[in-house]
Amino acid sequence: MKLTQRQLAARFVDALGSVPVETLSTAVVELATTAGYDHDDLVGLVSAVEQELQTRFRVAEIKLTTAHELPADALKDLADKVAAVANLNTYSYRHAIDADLLGGFEAQAGDLSFHNSIRARLSALEVRRG
Repeated sequence: MKLTQRQLAARFVDALGSVPVETLSTAVVELATTAGYDHDDLVGLVSAVEQELQTRFRVAEIKLTTAHELPADALKDLADKVAAVANLNTYSYRHAIDADLLGGFEAQAGDLSFHNSIRARLSALEVRRG
């Protein structure tokens, strides 16, 4: 019986403690091949492993999008608040600018998305107006 990507990812993360980081790629390929996956399945498997790691260890990259540049300390504060809401132990963040936001921010941390932008608020008002 072929395991789902999620099940295979969970087994892989279970085995991580005994695999040196330098051989991680080889270990993923070997585990996938043993479980009946082919090369085309590996992209989805890598994504499933990332999700499993994020879930178990509460680790994620936070993607912050604002309408304009913010000072580094403001970005760090915003990332800290998003990490707290997302219950992350460890995180990194990256910042992008999207002038279409008009103001506010959008953030994504793993499966969680936050839309606190003027664009999102205007869209919500438009939906209510119907």
